[in-house]
Amino acid sequence: MSCAQGSKATAVPGKSASLGDTRRSVAGHHQRICIHEAAHAVVLELSNMGRVTSVEVFDDGHDNFDAHDALGRTSSDCPVPALRTEQWFRWDIAISLAGMAGEELVFGGRSTTAGGSRGSDLASATDAAALMVARFGLGKQLSVFPDDTDRPVSKVLETSPRLRADVDHILRAEYARAKSLLKANFETLIILAQALKDERRLEGDLLKCLLEGLCPTDGSTNRLEFTG
Repeated sequence: MSCAQGSKATAVPGKSASLGDTRRSVAGHHQRICIHEAAHAVVLELSNMGRVTSVEVFDDGHDNFDAHDALGRTSSDCPVPALRTEQWFRWDIAISLAGMAGEELVFGGRSTTAGGSRGSDLASATDAAALMVARFGLGKQLSVFPDDTDRPVSKVLETSPRLRADVDHILRAEYARAKSLLKANFETLIILAQALKDERRLEGDLLKCLLEGLCPTDGSTNRLEFTG
C-alpha cells in the first residue's frame, strides 16, 4: 500500500539537530510506517477480498524511495473481479484509507504518508470513489459519464460539485469505517506493527498467526502501547 516520501527526516535551515534528535526522529517515522502498513493489513484481512500475503517496511535507502510506496508495502492475493459491486469498491477504498486511519488512531494525527503522488493511498481511494459515482452510478446520482467521453473522471468531478461531494461522502464514510474496525482490533494492530518493526517483513505462518482472531465489527478493546 501507499507511503509517501514525506516521512524522511529533514534538517531545518538555520537549526542544528543533535545526532540523538535525528535518531529519535527517524525512529518515530519508522514506528508510524509500521502502524500504517499494519493497519492496511488488518482491514484488508477483514474485508475477505483475499488474504494478506506479506507486509514489509523499507529504510530510506530503498531503491523505490521516490515512489509513493517507498517506505512500506502490503501485498495480497486479492483478485480484481470482472463484475465489481458497490461493496467491493467500498472495501477497496477502506483498505486504501486504513493506513492513514491507523496513524490517527495511534498517534493522534495524520501525516503525509497517504498522499502526494498519483499512486498514493488517497489518490487510489479518490479514483475508486470517482469511478463509482461518475462511471457506474453507484453513488447518490444515477447519471453517469461513460468511458467514451472526452473528459476523464477527474475533469468530470472538477465541473460537477454534486459528484465531487458524493465522492467526498464515500471517502469520509469508508475512512470512518476503517478507523472503527481498527479500534475494534487495536490489540492486533499494535502487535502486528511491533512484529513488523522487529522483523521488517512478515509473511507465511507468522503473518497468518498474527492476523488470526480479528473482530469484523466494532467493539471495545484494551489499549496497548506501541513501544519504540
